This record gives sequence, C-alpha cells and structure tokens, in this order.
Amino acid sequence: MIISKEIYLQRPLPSGNYPIVIRVSHLGKDKIIDTFVCCQRRHWDASHNTVSHHDAAHCMKNNHIDSLYRRIAGNIQAYLDKMLEENLESLLNNIYDGNDTRTHSVEKKRKVSSEPSQKSGFDSPNPNLSFSALIKEKISSISSLNTRRGYEGFLRYFSSNFDNNLSLENLNENFVDTFRKKLEENYPAQGSMRHLLSSRLNAVINFGKGKGVIPQNFSCKLPNYPLFPSERNLSEKELCKIFSLFKLKIREDPSLEESSTLSLALFILDIAFQGLAPTDLASLRIRDLSFSRVSTSNTRLLGGAASEDDIDVVSIKTLRKKTGFPVSIVAPIEPVKMILSALMRGKANDDYLLPCFNKDKTYSSEQRQNRLANFFYKLSVALNKVLEDSGHRLLSGKITFYFARHAYCNLVDSMDVPRHLIQHLIGHRVTVLERSYLRRITPAEQAAISLRIFAMLDSKT
Repeated sequence: MIISKEIYLQRPLPSGNYPIVIRVSHLGKDKIIDTFVCCQRRHWDASHNTVSHHDAAHCMKNNHIDSLYRRIAGNIQAYLDKMLEENLESLLNNIYDGNDTRTHSVEKKRKVSSEPSQKSGFDSPNPNLSFSALIKEKISSISSLNTRRGYEGFLRYFSSNFDNNLSLENLNENFVDTFRKKLEENYPAQGSMRHLLSSRLNAVINFGKGKGVIPQNFSCKLPNYPLFPSERNLSEKELCKIFSLFKLKIREDPSLEESSTLSLALFILDIAFQGLAPTDLASLRIRDLSFSRVSTSNTRLLGGAASEDDIDVVSIKTLRKKTGFPVSIVAPIEPVKMILSALMRGKANDDYLLPCFNKDKTYSSEQRQNRLANFFYKLSVALNKVLEDSGHRLLSGKITFYFARHAYCNLVDSMDVPRHLIQHLIGHRVTVLERSYLRRITPAEQAAISLRIFAMLDSKT
C-alpha cells in the first residue's frame, strides 16, 4: 500500500489553480482524497511533495496537508493492526492446515491467552507502564500546540488527583468510577470541564489501545456530559454601543496610537472581515489585501433590494489556520477606510497588517502562539477598560475578540442568509452537497452583507 501527496492536474480549477490530493494505492486500485487545498502548478514542489515557499500561504497549506496525511495513515494502520490482532491465530493455524508443530510448541511454551486477565480485567504487554507515562506519550505525539497544551492540563489534573505511578495493570472499572466521582466533585456546576476531561481520558485510553498496551475490550464507561459552549454573542444593543464608541475614539485618534482606539478598531475590522478568527487576522500581510470595485448591477443582495451601485471593496484570500480551509473575504472599504489607512501606513507588501508579528523574525510554534495570545489578551483588556470607563458596561461581561466572530455569524444569520453560505463566509468545512451543488456567495453579496451590518449599526448610534 502506498500513500502519497500530489497535485491533481486532471481537474484544473476556474482560478487556474490545481487541487492537492492524497492518493492511496493498493493492489492496482487508487483512492483519491481531496485535501481542499489548491495551488498553482509552478508552486508545487514535486521532489518534496509540498507547496513551495513561492506560495504566500505555503506554511498553512503544508500543515493542513500533512495533518490529513497523518490521519489517513494512522487510520489505515489502526485498521490493519485490529484486523491482524483479531485474525492472527486463525491465520497462523491455517498455514499448515493446523498441523504445524513449531507453531504449537511455541504457543505451548509461552502459554499466551487471548482472554483478558481475570485478576484485573487487563492483559497489558507492558504492565509496568504507568498511566501518566502514557499521557506523556500521547502529548509527544500531538503536533498542534493548542491541543498539546490541553493534554498537558489533563496531565496536571490527573497528577493532582491520582497516583502518578498508577500502573496500566491496575486500570479497571474502579479507577474509571473514581475518576467520574472526582470530576463531579471538582466541577459540580461546570459541565464543559467534565466533558473536556472525560473526553481526554477516553482519548488517552484509545491511544493506549492503538499502541497495544491497553486491550481492545477495555471500556471507559463515563456519563455523557453535555457540552455547553460559552456564550460569546453580543446583542444588537451592545454592538451599537461598541460601534458608537469606536466612531468617537477614531475621530480623536485616527492613527490608532492609543491601545483603546486600536482595540475598538480591530474589533470593528474583524466584523467587516467576516468574523475572521484572531489567529487568521494576525497572520494577514499587506500583500494578502487587494482593492477593487465590484458591480452589483441587477443583483438582488440577500434579503435586500436589487442595487445599481458599484462597491469599492478590499478582497482577501487566506486559509484558516485551524483547519487549512480556504476563506475568501470581500469587505466594503468605506466603513473601515480609516482603520486600513492607519494599519497600512508606511508598510511594505511583506509586512503584517496587525502589529502582532515581526516579518524579520522567525518564531517557533510556541513563540508564535504565546505572542498571539499576549497580543489579543492586551487588546481585550484595553477594550473592556475603555467600555467600562465610558459607562458602556456590557450585558455579556468581559468580552474577547472571539466575540466579533460570533457576533458576525449571528448578525448574518438574522438576515436570513442560508446556513451553507454562512459556512463559506467564515471558512467552516462544507459538505459535498454544499461544495458541488449549492450556489456560492458572490463578491458583491459578501460586500453587501457587511454594508447592511454597518448601516444598521450607524443608524442606531
């Protein structure tokens, strides 16, 4: 079986790019899996099977392709291991029609049982391996920095509540029941934390099964704790307060020199940029932005009347850092003209739009994540302070920049925009039906949505 990455030249896209696919070849049969990543033919490095550095988004594209490649290879390996484990005995016995004395003698000498141990419910190849060591192995196998940090938090929780030397041989129903009681004792009113920690316990156990140190028949029977995502939406009244304060501050400080003005401006810019996630917003460079005019002639703009006016827009083509899914943004220039003017002043094409990263520095994944987190944390502090100092205390309490993404989605949803178009707007994955059959949103419609949002905010402030 061969798993390979390649550029699929048989299916050119209207943009002139070609899709990148993963090909699985076995016994003369091929399976093509779309990665939803594309690039120009000249940007594909065939010698290394990667998108070359000539593509501006090559890092994000290659990370997404590699992640999918590893997932496919891991699923295939897990399936093969499971099939071999379930059929090894019959496979070996059938080699000599069940009369092979060598196979029989080895089996007799080792006395290997296919049944789990009655003593502990566990038959581990390495009973001395501790569960905390297994968690550490799980952490070392994770490439995503955020996911790795999540499991490091799970390791700290386990270490503070259980014996670090707990052997896998002692992993049984009593341990699972104790884990459940601890969760409910430590987080009686936090269903999300119980959901998070129980799902990580399951993931580590499944990881152990994949490595062969935990038997396949071991079951972690924890309650299905429902996940209730934190409320990050803002009411229309709250958004109008933020927009009103933004208009006041940017007149006083058009260069965005004060942190309070910058925080308000970036919150508004994020809404105009279709709720782009903070990590994706900070990754934008000047070269990612292009300015043009779109025609709305005879186009009915998603719930509004037909328009004859052309719109000056800024267009952005980028990839979501989280999923590698391509995002096309078309935002009207007028509502954010002063913001873009201040952010772009004196910058070259390779400079970042936001003052978060330095183009001349190379960051490790951890350094990049820390810098990103510190940048938006300081902005959130400044944003909440200016709202509180101005007497605009919000009903939602403390807000972060993820509120802009949630607010945008809810505003667009209130305009009765079809859900599959909202998925396109914010860069979420779409199904085959939505990708291949349902119509895509046009640039004019994207710009018109933001115009309607800002017209609503402007009229109520």
